Amino acid sequence: MAKYSASQIRIDNGVIYPDLKVLKPLKEKVENNPWHNNEDVYTHTKNVLTNLFSTLEWIGENNHVLYNRLQQKVDEKGTLTYEDALKIAALYHDVGKQWVDQVIGEAPSVKDSQGTYFPGHEAKSAEYFEKEGYKLWGFTDKEKEFITYLIKYHGELHGIVSYKLNKEGRMNEKLKEWHNKHKDRSIFLMILVYADTVNGDLKENAPKEYEFRVKYYEKEFKKYL
Repeated sequence: MAKYSASQIRIDNGVIYPDLKVLKPLKEKVENNPWHNNEDVYTHTKNVLTNLFSTLEWIGENNHVLYNRLQQKVDEKGTLTYEDALKIAALYHDVGKQWVDQVIGEAPSVKDSQGTYFPGHEAKSAEYFEKEGYKLWGFTDKEKEFITYLIKYHGELHGIVSYKLNKEGRMNEKLKEWHNKHKDRSIFLMILVYADTVNGDLKENAPKEYEFRVKYYEKEFKKYL
């Protein structure tokens, strides 16, 4: 029997609800890179959820075609909508950062000597949800597979939609390959990645990169008008 439903996902007084045990260790995992200025992963998850809620609300008010798509069910045998699947994917998208080694990489700005990252966390997050996380929600197999898919591949676009790659003339070919890979799931991944991008500290650390990425996703959403 399901313990939780997507309608229960919310932020209240700085706490994510449902108050899942797997989220608590994320408060101790801190990243410092162009996307996160010494930000713990729990706070990041709160911000992604908040921005996802705002994005879904904006879509509902301004893009009825895409909104109607989001209200469709992932599985005709179940009750989960694509909108609610996105909320659950956002809730779990970075839980894997507690199980991967932190590595040194690009610093967020010239003021910092080094940056920190959790590479490979997407696969770990997806693995956890597929094996354990889903048990709290009562999904059908098809619903579980779809959410796992969103979690597993949410990081790919961050390495493709890029001002730098576009300037070098390499972005469009990579995007074509990405769309061919994910097909009709592309739009759902883009919504999740958009919420992840708008949340981060990229706006402060690399404003030109941030503006390019945000405008790209917003342009893609308008294709559904």
